[in-house]
Amino acid sequence: MSEAPQPPPFAIVVPDALEAGVYANVVSVWHTPTEFTLDFLTNCPGVVGVQMADGQVVPRPKLLAVARVKLPPAQIFELMKALERQLTAFESEQQPSPEQPMFPPFTPDDPDLGDNGESGPR
Repeated sequence: MSEAPQPPPFAIVVPDALEAGVYANVVSVWHTPTEFTLDFLTNCPGVVGVQMADGQVVPRPKLLAVARVKLPPAQIFELMKALERQLTAFESEQQPSPEQPMFPPFTPDDPDLGDNGESGPR
């Protein structure tokens, strides 16, 4: 029989300004030799043109960074373990649902997009 989880040996204090949190529906992760960076993003209306290496401009969904968190590599292992525990608990509490695509299907000639690729009236 395993023991009940023990509370951490510290108290987490969340300042009032951060208590509400921010909504993000996309996370971008990258690293350097000394840290991992997690950019938390949210979808914005419209699209932006991104220039590719061959010079072609390709429309892409517009994302807004709402938070950037930098972690040392050792902390990433703890984060992965915590996420796995929480995901397992979530899955046992919820009905399984099919995975949803991160973005809805996108076509540059969408009639809801203006001449510059921005959403809204033309």
